[in-house]
Amino acid sequence: TVEGLQFIRRGEPYVYVGTNMWYGAYLGADTDFGDRERLQRELDFLKEHGITNLRVLGSSELSPLDNSVRPTFRDESGTYNEDLLEGLDFLLAEMAKRDMTAVIYLNNFWEWSGGMVTYLYWTNGGEFINLGDPNHPWPEFAVFSAGFYRSEAANALYRDYVEAVVTRTNTITGVAYAEDPTIMAWQLANEPRSGGGTPEEDQYLPDFYAWLDETAAFIKGLDTNHLVSSGNEGVMGCGGSVDCFLASHATGNLDYLTFHMWPKNWGWMDAADMEGTWSRTSENAMTYIEDHIA
Repeated sequence: TVEGLQFIRRGEPYVYVGTNMWYGAYLGADTDFGDRERLQRELDFLKEHGITNLRVLGSSELSPLDNSVRPTFRDESGTYNEDLLEGLDFLLAEMAKRDMTAVIYLNNFWEWSGGMVTYLYWTNGGEFINLGDPNHPWPEFAVFSAGFYRSEAANALYRDYVEAVVTRTNTITGVAYAEDPTIMAWQLANEPRSGGGTPEEDQYLPDFYAWLDETAAFIKGLDTNHLVSSGNEGVMGCGGSVDCFLASHATGNLDYLTFHMWPKNWGWMDAADMEGTWSRTSENAMTYIEDHIA
């Protein structure tokens, strides 16, 4: 739960060090691509170093995009990949043994797990844009992906999957996900954003705000025991606008804010001159952190 500006777990303030482990369910799958012994070793390593919260991928979509992962949790049909879902079961069971907690995200603005563009592809007659396609320079991909927020057909497929995961019962522990204290939070998606801060994307702002509110409410209708957050990058995931970031999270259905920070991608750090650009990188990074805390 959240009380004021504090996470509470088991009646006590909850603080943690966390990391991304997007592939946890993949390692947990009892398949050729899975590796449960490796997963157990990595969890032991993380626990030994004080890392107790893992942000993990809970969805991936079979995609026509060039750089999307295979295999996936789902395809266009309503039949989901039980191997990967059981991999997620195994991951959560092993995390529970180590008193770790999970943040599970259920979609992706970007292409690497299929994500929103794939849901659109399934429902718009087969149209899509590859990120990085020189024939569709930035921000065309972001504008296309943001169209997901106003697509009722794409969101119907997405919600069907969300419901299947959030209401799932772990096949290893027998514990319903909605009652599992190993889960800290559901995230609507990885880095859902209004777009890239251009006039072309501004058209989707009302849809973005409504999608955040309505999707968070949908999850809370399925699970009253866990936190819900957007998974947003912060101000940089809102076209650089503080007003957009605050407005998009004004809903009472989102329990806490998040931000991500990409100093190289955002041009603060020059990889060919890290020493020479360190002061700028450090200053920008600390300002970004402090602004979001404020």
